[in-house]
Amino acid sequence: LPVTRVMSCPKSGCGNAPTELARVGLIASNIVSDGAEIFWTEADVHPTGYVVACAAAGCGGVPRILAQPWAPRGIALANGLLYWSTEGRAGPARIQRCPKDCVSPETVVEEGDGAVPGQLLAPQVVGNDLYWILQDFDANRELRGRLRTCSLLGPCVPRTVIELRDRLNGLAVGNDTLAWFADKTSGRCTLPACSDAMPVANEIGGVGI
Repeated sequence: LPVTRVMSCPKSGCGNAPTELARVGLIASNIVSDGAEIFWTEADVHPTGYVVACAAAGCGGVPRILAQPWAPRGIALANGLLYWSTEGRAGPARIQRCPKDCVSPETVVEEGDGAVPGQLLAPQVVGNDLYWILQDFDANRELRGRLRTCSLLGPCVPRTVIELRDRLNGLAVGNDTLAWFADKTSGRCTLPACSDAMPVANEIGGVGI
């Protein structure tokens, strides 16, 4: 795999001279920041994966490893906690969380058992609720994508907000609106019931929100 360079630049601009934070041999993606530090996931085609952190001003090219989850697929930062999602192959797909000085990650939710490959993608926290994408196959081995949620005020009990026969690629959650895009459709609905879901066919797959 080619080397991935992780760069940072103030929102005000940096004269086309961003700071190089790290060079990694894996695929770095899913970046979030609290202003002081930058956090991202690293993964490749194998189950190797990392959640890492680096000061926004730089870390000498050596980010610190916070966790080593199986195939991380998303990251979020809320209320001082990092959340990341994983792919499930040898076992359940998970969303885990940890403080920014992570020592021992906590599993928030598990989906599947590894017998049917699945992915948890795009975790987001709004208020006291966690949202994510569950991408897997049904009993007939047909692809499906589900937008899922649970309350963080107690044990996470997942429920499905929207289910599509499509590959979901991303979601955005506001205070009262959920929006998504998939290979074939995009749409939005009003939370919490999402009873007014309005899917819109895409002329080109993967249209952004």
